[in-house]
Amino acid sequence: MKQNSDSLIFDADDSYIGHRIREAREEFGLTQEKLGDAVGVEANYINRLENGKKHASDQLLRRIGRVTCKPMSFFYGDAPLLKDSSEREKRIVLMFRSGSLYEKDLIETIMNDVLSISH
Repeated sequence: MKQNSDSLIFDADDSYIGHRIREAREEFGLTQEKLGDAVGVEANYINRLENGKKHASDQLLRRIGRVTCKPMSFFYGDAPLLKDSSEREKRIVLMFRSGSLYEKDLIETIMNDVLSISH
C-alpha cells in the first residue's frame, strides 16, 4: 500500500480512494473528461485513478476535492485506521469523524493553513 501524508494513519488503498474519486465526480455530475480538464490531467488518468490502477497524490486529491466540493476527509474518511497508529492520532481522527460537515471543513482549512506556513 502506498501512503502519503494524509493517509499516514488510514488503511486506504488506491482502489478505495479511486472509488471515492468516482463517487465525488458522479455526485457532482462530471464526466471523467470534465474532471480531468478541471484538475489538469487526462480523462484516461482519471479512469485509472478510479479503477485503482494509479495512485492519487495529495495535491491531485486536493484539486479534485476543490472541484467536487469535497474535503480531503471524504477520500479517506471511512478508511479504517492503521493498527500502528498512535492513540493520539486515533482519538483525533475519531473526533474529526464525529464532527459536523462544517466542523470538518473548518478543521481541514486550519490544518491546510498550518501546513502551508510550515513548508
